[in-house]
This record gives sequence, C-alpha cells and structure tokens, in this order.
Amino acid sequence: SSDLPFICHTDHKISVEDVEYILSSHYNETPYDPFSRGHEDTKTLFRPISMNRTQNSHVLQIRNDVKNN
Repeated sequence: SSDLPFICHTDHKISVEDVEYILSSHYNETPYDPFSRGHEDTKTLFRPISMNRTQNSHVLQIRNDVKNN
C-alpha cells in the first residue's frame, strides 16, 4: 500500500534476536499462511518477509564502536 511509511521509529533498540524473530514468521498455521488450506482471500492478504522455503538469509549488525582489524 502507498499508505505505509518509509521509515518507522521505535521506542526501544531493536536487537538481532528481534530481527531474527520477525524474519522467522511465515504466518504458519494462521489464516494468512499462503500454503494453508485457508480461504484464498486471506491467504494472499499479507506476504511474509521470508518464505518458509527461504534457504539462506543474513542478519548483519553494524556497530560504530568496534575498531577495524
């Protein structure tokens, strides 16, 4: 949707574990699971960031307080 903001600010720091949790959500066993036997209207309403068949993904943490080697 064009109504979604480009940037959202959080009220706390986001950890690597937070990002991993978000990326691991595929809507499994919910009405929005694209591979379930649910109703077609809800199955395609949302698309997860990662699919359940994603083989490789990376979470990079960039920190400015670490010195170069």
